Amino acid sequence: MLMADSASLSGVVKITGMIGDQPWEVKLPLSNAAKGTGISKLWARRKIAELEVASTLGTIDQVAADKAVLAVALQHHLVSSQTSLVAVDKTPK
Repeated sequence: MLMADSASLSGVVKITGMIGDQPWEVKLPLSNAAKGTGISKLWARRKIAELEVASTLGTIDQVAADKAVLAVALQHHLVSSQTSLVAVDKTPK
């Protein structure tokens, strides 16, 4: 996932919502944005979960779901139903 340099960003992101019955709003200038990597992993975990649920419900073919889960997990370096991690001990003997 590529992120533009924050110096090249301009404009404002406006986020609105409700806290209880009170309206809430915040404006964030993009020029103050800092590079981050965590949000892509959160998105990828959610995407994998959605694919697995869709497969269970039959709204997506099992093979297609497995292929998509594998692609997302590999791209974001995550453990999933289609991937795993292997630890290698490089301690000198």
